[in-house]
Formats: sequence, C-alpha cells, structure tokens
Amino acid sequence: MTRIVATKSSFTSGEIDPALFGRMDLRVYEEGAAKLRNVIVQRTGGLARRPGTELLTYVPDGKRLFSFERNGSSDLLIFGDGAVHVVRNTLLRQTIVDNELWGGEELRQLDFALVDEAVLVCHPAYKPRLLRRDAAGQWAIHTLEFARANADDDDERVHCPFARFAPSNVTIQPFRLSGGDPTGSGARDADVELRASAPVFTQDHAGTILRIKGRQLLLSAPAPGFDGHVAQARPLEPLEDERQTTNWDEEAFSEAHGWPICAAMHQERLVLGGCPDRPDYLWFSRSSRPFDFDFADGIDDGAIAFRIAAERQHEIRQLFSGRVLQVFTTAGEWTVSGFPLTPGAARVELQTRIGSPAERQIAPADVDGATLFVGATGRDLREFLFTDTEQAYQAADIAVLSRHLMLDPLEMAFDQTRRVLWIPRNDGKCCAVTIDRNSNVAAWSLLETEGSFQALAMHEGGLLMLVERQSGLCLERLSNAAILDHQQTFTSPTPKDGWEGFAQWSGERRFVIADGVALGEIEIDGDEVLIDRAANALTVGLPFVHAIEGLPLDFGARGAAPDAPYRPVRISLRVGSTDSLTLDAGAGFRALDLGGPHDADRTQDVSVRALGWRRGLQYPPWRITQQAPGALNLLSVTVEAKVNI
Repeated sequence: MTRIVATKSSFTSGEIDPALFGRMDLRVYEEGAAKLRNVIVQRTGGLARRPGTELLTYVPDGKRLFSFERNGSSDLLIFGDGAVHVVRNTLLRQTIVDNELWGGEELRQLDFALVDEAVLVCHPAYKPRLLRRDAAGQWAIHTLEFARANADDDDERVHCPFARFAPSNVTIQPFRLSGGDPTGSGARDADVELRASAPVFTQDHAGTILRIKGRQLLLSAPAPGFDGHVAQARPLEPLEDERQTTNWDEEAFSEAHGWPICAAMHQERLVLGGCPDRPDYLWFSRSSRPFDFDFADGIDDGAIAFRIAAERQHEIRQLFSGRVLQVFTTAGEWTVSGFPLTPGAARVELQTRIGSPAERQIAPADVDGATLFVGATGRDLREFLFTDTEQAYQAADIAVLSRHLMLDPLEMAFDQTRRVLWIPRNDGKCCAVTIDRNSNVAAWSLLETEGSFQALAMHEGGLLMLVERQSGLCLERLSNAAILDHQQTFTSPTPKDGWEGFAQWSGERRFVIADGVALGEIEIDGDEVLIDRAANALTVGLPFVHAIEGLPLDFGARGAAPDAPYRPVRISLRVGSTDSLTLDAGAGFRALDLGGPHDADRTQDVSVRALGWRRGLQYPPWRITQQAPGALNLLSVTVEAKVNI
C-alpha cells in the first residue's frame, strides 16, 4: 500500500463536464472540480461563496432589461408584455403602456441600440420604437420615422432604406388616372395605377413607399378583390415616364416584408440588419444622420446598402461595433471594415462559420477586446478575436470544458469588476464564467436560487437581475453586502421584537438575522414577524446552498489503475476569510471548528481525519456544502491517502 499526497491549489478550470472525467492526462483535470454550485471561481485560483441579492422592487412583468446611463443620470428599462417599466434609484417610476408592443416570448427577440440619446428597439414583427427621455426624466415611446427629404417645404419624399423583393424580371408600369400630366409640375396631384407583371402587391402594402426609376410613390390600399397585379399610388415626386420597367424597388421595412431584426451605431452611422424577407441585407445611414438613408449620389457620407452573400443564406442576428463592424448571422460571422466607412471603401469579409441562435436575441459581450457570442447550437460560447498568427478572426469555444452547464442560454452580461460573465438559462439557473484572458482562465460554475433568473443587465456598475419568486417578479441586485437572496433589512431606532410589513411573503419561509445574529428560518404568517429577542435591525431573505465536490484522484502517474481502491487518511483545507465550513470526509457532513470569530484578513489551515475506502467515481474524495449564510473562501485542498497498487 502506497501513501500519496495530492494537492489541488487551483480551481481555474471550473466545473468539469463529466464527459471529460476520463481525461486525467489534461492539466484542466488538476485544476477543476466535479461540482461547483453557488460559488465563484477567483482569478487567483480559489473559490468563494457567491454574494447574495438585495431586493430593490417588485415589477408587474418583464423579460428583458436595458440600462440607460447618460449625462450623469441613469434609468433601467424593463420590457414586459405591451409595456415598458422605468426604474430609477431602485424605485418603479413610470410605466408606458402600448397594446401594439411585443409580448410573451416575442420579448426574447428584442434588440436594442442607443441612437442620439434615445433607445431604438427592434423586433422583426413590429415597427421599430424609439424611447426618449425629456428634461424632466419622463419617458415617451414613438414609432421610428425616417428623415424627410426637406422638412422645410412640402417635399414629401422620405429617405428610408429600400430593397428589391420581387424577382429582377418583374416589371411595373404606371398609368395616370387623373390630375394632369404625371411628368409635369402637378405630378403629385395625379394618382396613378401600377400594373405589375407578377402578383407583388398585398393588403399590407398600404402606406408603403415604392420607387420607380428612383421616383417615390405612396401606395394606397388595394381595391377589394384585387389579384396582386394592380395597385394605386400617389406620386411623391414627378415620375420620369409611364413606360414599363424593371427598375423599381420598395421600402425595405414595412408590414408587407417585416421590420429590422437588429440595429447598432457604427462610426456615427445607424446600421439596420436584415428583415424577415431580406434577412441577409445591411443598411447604413448617412454619417451623423442616423435616420437618413439617402445614397446622396455616392458621396463619402452617403448611405450604404448591400447583401452579405455566400454559398448559403446568412440570416443576420446581431451587430457589434468595434474596430470593425462585426455581423453575426445564423451561418457565420462577418466583418465590415473601412475607416472611415464610405460607400467606396466598405470591405465585407466572411471570417468564421459558427453561426448564432435564431430563436432569440443574445447580444454579444466585449471582454478585453474579444467579442463573446453564443454559437448556433446554444451549447458553445465563442471568443471572436483577430489573431496575429493567422491574420484572421478565430472563434475558439471557451465552454468546451463545461459544456454540460451551457444549456439554453437566454442572454449574457459581463461584470468588469468581478471579471465574471453571467449567463442566465431558460431553466431559471445562471452560469457564472470567471474570465481572465491574460491568464487563459475561463472557469464555469452554476448559480441556483429559490426561484428563477429571468433577465439581467449591468447597471450603475452592478449586476441587476429579474428574478421570479413565489411572491412575484423582483428586481434584485447582486451585492457583496448581502448574505441571503432576496434580502431586505429593516431598522428601528429602538429595539423591538415585533416587525411589520411582511404581508406579501405570508405563507412563505424566510431566513431571519437580528442584529447580526442568525435566528434561522421562520414561516411568515400574516403581516407581522415576531422574534425571540428585541433588535434594532432585522434582515430577512432566502438562504441558498453552496456545494463543492472534488474530482476523483488520479493515480496514473504512480502506476495504479484509475479506479484503484484508496483510503483517504486526512483532508486539509486552506481557507481565507470564512465564517463556517461543512465538510464530508467520508463520514457525512460535519461543521469544522475554525477557531474563533470571523476575521476578514485571516488565512488558516483546517485538517480533519478522513474515513472510508473510495474507488474511482463511486464516491468523491471530499465534499463541501452549506446553507447557513456566511463567507467561504477555499484556497486549496490537500488529500493524504493510501492506495492499493
């Protein structure tokens, strides 16, 4: 029997996918764990119990968050069914209701862009909305209107994007109906009938602008019983002639063909990506004129439009503005370069062929110059980055070690302070990925709570979450000062043992802390909470369980089989600031004596005798779990064991 000592001094590989349990030859096996729940991997290698969450306010509904921070003030916009809720200074300040807005799962398809101090909201089935805030802090919602040709006179032409949807051989011929010569000065008073060689008109074309040889016409509602070949229109400028022509196109975005899928600002141009009937087109506004899409005879600041064409259709899903414009489609990743970007200098290149999910919008995240995006399978997290060695963009998968955690992601946000990428999942749990590109760290763990994470956003330097609880939908903030979830603290100038204001939680169980002393869980009955001791401060919230489980020991280097029987003799833990610690070393979980009160600067070793024989995957060498609130900082674990070789 051989005595071995195995020390795990780093957890920077995070929770390892069970599919890799046979790869003891990899270094990541030495730096990973079998299970990490409600802990966050530190860049230095240790593990820390995650912070709790503070309850900010309840909201009526919502599935998406957007942080608006401008000119020294900030609002959080919460998008719900037919409504936008505004939270400022942790309070719900305003609700804007519009029954024509999005609802249900449609909210997952929303895309946002900041345009001229306004928020542009895109959805392929709805006309884009602009949310604007006035000087008094009140928000209003407007439908997007493109620039008029000349707002100072009666010129009705609109500088909107155009596209050709019908086949190139389809012709249209205008016929004057009334009002004089359609090529003269009174042309805009002369309605025309448009006759197409194929059925191209629908009822949804009413109010849409069509161009014939570059001249704009406003389509009217088709007559009853029409067959799609004929429509009426009012010219917005004199027509060139009444001859049949294939030189025509129509407004790119309309009820007939759908609305923009996504948007972004890039080099002071508004970029609109795709629509349901032209999902692989890009339209760039004029420079510094975000709602003007006039080509302006090809001058440098004129609008730009093109299709990203490849061997298969690339449906645009996301746009990301960096040194170049990055375009994420269902089939690959493109870049649009050029500085400055002009009609003659735009360079479009296909870089990688990963693709993005089509069922929901997941905005990419910038992490130290790399753009992280979710791959088309929804099971990979890709790092889109230009590499000097290849002189091209690459898209490495940084979820490969923990693919079992990357399941059905909803969205993501990067916490620069904690260096953690947060990814809520459709099952209500949330992945936490600690990222340090300089040290090649991408360590995954999983967060769970009594409820389900619905949405999140970085706001005012902190992470805000929408969490569905038993008591309702809550806006909560991840806080280092919180040791419970859904935490609230009540204070009184004089000590008291009866506290009111708990009617919303009646019938639920909550963990209670009075003046820093944990009283445990109680069931709330009615509006009042009675405690055994009078206190000046009462903290109430939901406890959560953290769990850490070590990987099976590897004896391959010592000539033993991977499943060789072994008996741990001693488990030694090196911990930083830790309030309490519960360890299973073979005889069940038991609390360890940390020798005195908590000290934030204290680092110590704790050793316990281990019991029982282990064999391979049958039983982990050690486990840590705990529900009691308090800090945990695990720095390393050493296992002394005897092995049968």
